[in-house]
Amino acid sequence: MAYNQFLREVVKRSKLPLPLNSQYEFEARFRGYDKQSFDLLKTKLKGMSDNPAKKEWKPYTETEYTDYYISGRRYSTQEDSDRLKIMEKIVVADHIENDVRYALSQERDEGESEDIFYVDNEIKFSGEVRMIEMFRKKKRTTFQVNEVLIEMTEVKQGNRMQYEVEIEIEPKHIKKNEKLFDQLVNILLKMRPSNEEVVAFYNASMANGKISKDLIFGTVTRARDLKM
Repeated sequence: MAYNQFLREVVKRSKLPLPLNSQYEFEARFRGYDKQSFDLLKTKLKGMSDNPAKKEWKPYTETEYTDYYISGRRYSTQEDSDRLKIMEKIVVADHIENDVRYALSQERDEGESEDIFYVDNEIKFSGEVRMIEMFRKKKRTTFQVNEVLIEMTEVKQGNRMQYEVEIEIEPKHIKKNEKLFDQLVNILLKMRPSNEEVVAFYNASMANGKISKDLIFGTVTRARDLKM
């Protein structure tokens, strides 16, 4: 399916009824950012947000929170509260183009947990103790241009850092902001490391600085090592 056709389908499907306390969200998620490219993009966007001439840009915000996955559900910490918020995200439709994943999702706010608390930086259970399957610490910077949000999130999961970049908009605003959305997609794509830069970094780090336009294999023995 072509992207334009997918976008028409997104607008059509987003008009279907929603469960209580839910909303539709359309997003473009970008893969391939490392710390250097992530920091460069954030500096560029902060400069645009701080520019008085860019009146369509709102002041950016910074938040920190942790997602806990307990019994298959996501619980998020809240500022100035010992209650955890229960969140659920259901992908309704998705499409990949130019290594960007576009998705229409239902974001459900199921309220605050009644038996799981966050006290003194620890999870407390008022009832039966359950296993914490995973937790992800997040530091997020949010930029807003008209009705479009750019969310840049540093995620720490165990000893691993990830850099997530996505653009979000409510589907009801897509038509009015379609050109702006596409322009922001192009900016974010250009700020990612190119394939050539990734190859050069890998060769310099793993092949004693040998120069080649292709990956120099033989330095790792397992596919998961290459992915890392």
